[in-house]
Amino acid sequence: MPTIEDMILRLEAAGFRFHLPATPEDIRAMETALGCALPPEIAALYWHGNGMEQFTPDDYPDDHRNDEGDNSESNEYDDENRPVRQVYRLMSSSEVIEMHPRLVEFGINTYGCCAFWTDDENYAATVYVEGPLEGRVGLLIEDDGSGPWLVFRSVFSFLEAVAACGKSGFLDWLKPSEDHPVDYPALAPLSPEETEADLAAAEGLRQMFVAADDADLRKYYAYRIIDAADLDTAR
Repeated sequence: MPTIEDMILRLEAAGFRFHLPATPEDIRAMETALGCALPPEIAALYWHGNGMEQFTPDDYPDDHRNDEGDNSESNEYDDENRPVRQVYRLMSSSEVIEMHPRLVEFGINTYGCCAFWTDDENYAATVYVEGPLEGRVGLLIEDDGSGPWLVFRSVFSFLEAVAACGKSGFLDWLKPSEDHPVDYPALAPLSPEETEADLAAAEGLRQMFVAADDADLRKYYAYRIIDAADLDTAR
């Protein structure tokens, strides 16, 4: 199992540049705004650097830019006109604090997760900080209100994928491949421990589904049960 220090080295080798370390005041301000303690691996990232620098057009491969050398219109799009190439960077503490109230409007706090990464467009990557999915990573479109799609089993597997994709970014995370690894749906057989953990998460979500009295929340739990149990019918 890699350490967070290993992952930081891999991210830096892939071209990601961290800001100066966060201060204790930065960490406390984030925790106050989010209403929770930072997960240990997230805190370790911020102790190393208070977010990452945003890539500039010159940072991208030539085939990732449009004719003007700008990366803003070089994304690929799927059949529903969603961008399918995203480069996720760790937000600074001030960006996390600024984004959180906007996401609360869409109920993200109801789902037990907080956003720490952005693709500087409409996507964010969130970590579940409580509940049956605690420790897992979901990706969401900031303004669609549907809640995060469960995509990675841990912060470590998410960071591994970010480092592997590098500046070229994620090709569609809803259509995974060997070159674009995700944990949900699984592309390889799971270990008994992973299977047991996923089924336990699915059962916890089932109990929350039964207890929920809001139709949208029940729908969200139903989709996450499908994700956690690796029943890929929702996608």
